[in-house]
Amino acid sequence: MRITLSNSFLITTLVSLVTFDCYQNSTFASKTIVFTILSVGFIFYFIWQIILSKKNLFVSSIDLVVFALLVHIISNALIKGTINSLRYYDLISCYAYYLFLRNVIRAEKTILAIVLGVSLAIFVNTLYGCGQYFYVFESFHSNYALTGSFFNPAPFAGLIAVGSMFSVFLLLYRKSLYRYITNIKARKTIVKFLYYLTVLNILLSIGVLIILQSRASWLAFIIGTSYMVYTKVTQKIKFSIKRYGYIATAFVLIAVCTFFFYTMRKDSADGRVLVWKISTEMLKDFSLTGTGLDGYKAHYMDYQAQYFAKNKASKQEIALSDNVVYAFNDFLQFFIEEGILGFLLLVTLIWFIFKQPKSIVRNISTCLILVLLAFACFSYPLQILPLKLIAFTAIAFIAFSAKNKQEFKLPYAFMRWQILSITIAWIGLQLYNAYSLHTGYSIWKKAFDAYQEMNFKESISLYKNSYKYLKTNGEFLMHYGKALSLAEQPQCSNLVLHQAEQYLNNTVVQTSLGDNYTALEGYPQAIQHYQKACDMIPNRLYPHYLLAKMYEKQENFTKAKQEATIILKMPVKIPSIATYQIREEMKELLRMNDKPDTK
Repeated sequence: MRITLSNSFLITTLVSLVTFDCYQNSTFASKTIVFTILSVGFIFYFIWQIILSKKNLFVSSIDLVVFALLVHIISNALIKGTINSLRYYDLISCYAYYLFLRNVIRAEKTILAIVLGVSLAIFVNTLYGCGQYFYVFESFHSNYALTGSFFNPAPFAGLIAVGSMFSVFLLLYRKSLYRYITNIKARKTIVKFLYYLTVLNILLSIGVLIILQSRASWLAFIIGTSYMVYTKVTQKIKFSIKRYGYIATAFVLIAVCTFFFYTMRKDSADGRVLVWKISTEMLKDFSLTGTGLDGYKAHYMDYQAQYFAKNKASKQEIALSDNVVYAFNDFLQFFIEEGILGFLLLVTLIWFIFKQPKSIVRNISTCLILVLLAFACFSYPLQILPLKLIAFTAIAFIAFSAKNKQEFKLPYAFMRWQILSITIAWIGLQLYNAYSLHTGYSIWKKAFDAYQEMNFKESISLYKNSYKYLKTNGEFLMHYGKALSLAEQPQCSNLVLHQAEQYLNNTVVQTSLGDNYTALEGYPQAIQHYQKACDMIPNRLYPHYLLAKMYEKQENFTKAKQEATIILKMPVKIPSIATYQIREEMKELLRMNDKPDTK
């Protein structure tokens, strides 16, 4: 039990806290690389146990659905060409972790050890967040003091909200742990220690969540706590009226909180509604087979541009528009990326989880899944590795406690070499993946640093070296293409940027393409890309400015003045010298060009 507790604590702590500055996008890449390396141990342990123990395998319906979902996502990614995203590597490693847990968990006592280990890891994360708030540790975002080991506060808030459910479970069910403590004299002391530790962790978690101001995490925390209290309180209640009373009270509380959270930051909520509205248009085109893993961000901005180009958007929607890479609803994004088959498999998995018979293990598992589902309605937990780790942990718990598991006896003498070959291939693949990620992201970091220092020659050389490892990473290709553009290599830049459009499309890609075609005197193409950037985010000054200058260069003064007028009518969100200069230049354009067009 001690070994299991220590392992679960170390794994969760490493995956949730580790961040290495030597990588570009360090808060994402570091966790994926570390977890990919750890997955080698998971695979080795799982296969080693199968061969040595020669025990029969017990497979539940949940195991089969998880495997089917894995096969579907990977095969779809292979077909769509999105196989090298970080989420792909996370998925492979998470499944290795799931197999590891299914082999390790032999009794409820093991689950208790894992719950304790993860709870301690969340406690460490909470302390780390408190340290950031009091400037003991550095934040990973210039605008936020508290981000945990993430790029912004939202994922950290989700981790604390979901992870705190382990402490809520230990607090409510602490007396049920007596039978697992063999030292009778130490029982009361251990349970009392757990009580104070869990209360402290819950209070710290609530404090951190309040500071983070993530409404999705608040709602998820309230739903999870209400559900856990309900399962505990109603254990001894046989009358259905009282049960329904608790349910009705919980629903009223959640409804009131949801309305309050919406009105608290209405613009932010309305921005999500806009994203959902446009995403439903994507769903119409990709509902059958999906875009493939991570394909959402390659297509969304095209649909946003089409939406605004139709001139049907309200002024509020125009003001709220921005570059978008997440749907802020993982169900919607999952449906768009994986199509109807993937979505049905996901729904089937959720149904199997919640249909399991009642038990203590089921209570903690379904609570964790419920909190993740609630958070997924308004955020993006499927993009965050530590949250996916908790999800797979909860699924492994419920798969262990599932009834009607099928027993399989493997012919070990016949399959030994086959199993060994698969193990070597899988371990080799994961080691190569870890090497590729480490090499690609570390060189990318050096290239980006050189780019920031305006050393474009060095930057391009480094980008070229990391290209073979990251050639399907849209953000990498965007940076590489932008560096080539600024280094006055427009043709090479266009090749890279058009490739980037297949994996990530936004205003940076479009304006850079416009700049390149301007340099190549391909003015119609330049106008097309500048116009697309304007349609993507109509409230941005810079694309309209570039379009106005292009029209002026072509002596199309009517359209140039139209763009200048649009710029001058735009509200200034953040005053700056650049904004002032653009507006003054547009005023001058209107004064100087009161003459007929020549083209």
